[in-house]
Amino acid sequence: MDPKKQILKLPETKTTLHQSGIVKVFARKEIVLNFNLTRDIQVKTELVHNTLSKEELSKYIKQTQSNRNVNVQVSVPENGEYALTMHSKQKNESEFKNVCNYLLSSEHGKKKRIRNWENPIEKRTRNSIQSMAKSNGTRDIEELELQLSRFEKMDMDDKGDLTAGQDALELKKVKKELEDAIMRRHLQTLDKAIKRGKESRFREKVKKQINEAEDVSEHLRHLNKIAHDVLEMKQPTISELRSYKYPPKVIFDVMKATFLLLGDKEEYVEDWEDLQVLMGKTGKSGMLRRVRQFDTVNVQPDTKYRVEKTLNDHTEVEVRLASAGAGTFYVWLRNVTKAIDSEEAKQTSEEQENAQN
Repeated sequence: MDPKKQILKLPETKTTLHQSGIVKVFARKEIVLNFNLTRDIQVKTELVHNTLSKEELSKYIKQTQSNRNVNVQVSVPENGEYALTMHSKQKNESEFKNVCNYLLSSEHGKKKRIRNWENPIEKRTRNSIQSMAKSNGTRDIEELELQLSRFEKMDMDDKGDLTAGQDALELKKVKKELEDAIMRRHLQTLDKAIKRGKESRFREKVKKQINEAEDVSEHLRHLNKIAHDVLEMKQPTISELRSYKYPPKVIFDVMKATFLLLGDKEEYVEDWEDLQVLMGKTGKSGMLRRVRQFDTVNVQPDTKYRVEKTLNDHTEVEVRLASAGAGTFYVWLRNVTKAIDSEEAKQTSEEQENAQN
């Protein structure tokens, strides 16, 4: 027998579960299949359905391979028949070949006793699920989870309510993750929520939240970009700024505007000694760290006005001639105020568009 063919034969993979080619499963209930390989080969598994795409089903299957052990965790999103296909290839091969298939057949569970009445608790549970499934809010996620759990424990007749509630719960979780990420305004959190939103089967229903999250992400990346020169400043440059006993007015004005924009109150930046103290702080209160974590959402309109007024009293050339460090902060302040203007214009445009629709 050809050794290559022997590797691809079904007997070459031994599963510790489900010896039959037909596996009974329950919708949304995960099962685990373990395989021990007799040869060092690479294995790839996919879930296939007549109407659902492989991309939609990819989140319902997870495979890990360690040496000659393959672990497959799989579930199905709804009742029906699915194919779990297994493919393998050797290290010197470029393409995978199908070597094994399972038919996953979902079941509705045990037969329920048919009755045309429900007790008060069952009625309240069904009505609660129906109401929350129709709502667009995300504050009721925990309550919906509780009611769905009660529904299943009481073994109630579905009538479509359980499925609708489960779908609504999944949608609400995707939407809430995006909304929370937008509120938090943290790049990694935003990127993670955007990725999950785009991979969700409800991506069209959360398109608005995805777009908003992408806008916030783009804005934060822009802030990081314009802060680059400030964050690259060497300690001697900062020390040079602090070393002035009586700085030129242009340097004082720029550094005062910098700390106003970073959120310090007017009374704490009136004197040069105050600014020297702020420039000398380290750790979480350090000046460069505050610039790195800066977000325009925290800037009040009157603060932006005062900063712009200060900047308009001086030119970039004038500032750079007085101090290279102050010149770097001057450019950063200019770029930040422009970013705020851009965000405000975009928001106004979106509000006008929404009003017209």
